[in-house]
Amino acid sequence: MSRVRVLVSVIGGAAIAAVPSMATAAVAAAAPTAAQRVVSAFEAGLGQSSVRWVTTESANGAQLAIISDVGRSAGSQIITLTEDGGEGVLSVVLLDNTAYMYGNAGGLYLQGFTEAAATKEANKWITIKPSSAAYTSAAAGLTVASALGPLRMAGSVTSVPGVKVLGLSTVGFEGTSKPSGGQAGTAERLYVRSTGTPLPVEVVQQGTTTVFDNWGEPIKVTAPRGAIPIQASWLRPAK
Repeated sequence: MSRVRVLVSVIGGAAIAAVPSMATAAVAAAAPTAAQRVVSAFEAGLGQSSVRWVTTESANGAQLAIISDVGRSAGSQIITLTEDGGEGVLSVVLLDNTAYMYGNAGGLYLQGFTEAAATKEANKWITIKPSSAAYTSAAAGLTVASALGPLRMAGSVTSVPGVKVLGLSTVGFEGTSKPSGGQAGTAERLYVRSTGTPLPVEVVQQGTTTVFDNWGEPIKVTAPRGAIPIQASWLRPAK
């Protein structure tokens, strides 16, 4: 018999009914909700100096893979899209508020280039400054904050069973991502480390899976030499 139960039994029958009720209320008040645990996981991630995130997506016969190593203000990324027997490949670097892009024709077209410009400027490093209409999409996901931001949840969140991801035990949460970039939120499942710092490990959204690894590990980002400035005429008109 525990010391608490011994003391309660000595005090008397009325206290026996009251003390467990008070203890239960205190525990319930102290335990974080599922939504609070999700917020804590993203806050823990935002507090890290770097992360590797890898996204894979499959839809309508197309396969997309994105591999990114990002820090707080710099990062690098490789995007590969395979569709209809063709492949678009794009490398992007973000450093000192400047994006640098290198891709084949398919990769540049994916980034918003016209067909003519994508063919002509393929396999060249291109500089993109914040004043360019292409900067926002080029720099997206190349910092810790911009990688995690679109994945944060809004509204109600429920707990779901965890799974093993990268050999790690996790706890799971289900909800809806926050609207971002003019797009409505989508159903989302988040898996968070069950021990240690509660960092995000995996996010699943409608056929898209993003895995987070290498939290806080050093990354090296260098600006490519010989990059040429992007021209507004190279880009397709915004819809």
